Amino acid sequence: MTRRRYRLQTRFCVNRIGRIDIMARMTITIPNDILRAAHLDERGLLVELACHLFDTDRLTLHEAAGMAGMTRTDFEDELHDRQIAIHRLDVEDLRQDLQSLRQFNGEGK
Repeated sequence: MTRRRYRLQTRFCVNRIGRIDIMARMTITIPNDILRAAHLDERGLLVELACHLFDTDRLTLHEAAGMAGMTRTDFEDELHDRQIAIHRLDVEDLRQDLQSLRQFNGEGK
């Protein structure tokens, strides 16, 4: 059985608020027959994993796009194609939006 090794590199970067983010290095070995059965190559596997981690709120849009090796807009297109919501509103967000609309229409609170 042939196995393919994938390496994720460690990167250090300064985020928007000046903190240093550390990305861990991990090697994952996946048998080729598993990749073939899933109809995936290396890039497809990273996109699949990034979409799943974004959809389960484990990665931000920016982080998931970076993991997939895509621009933010290309990753948004990928999410759209998979019918994964980019913006997730909760009940409080909707209440605030309704209140803003009422105020805009002059209805008050």
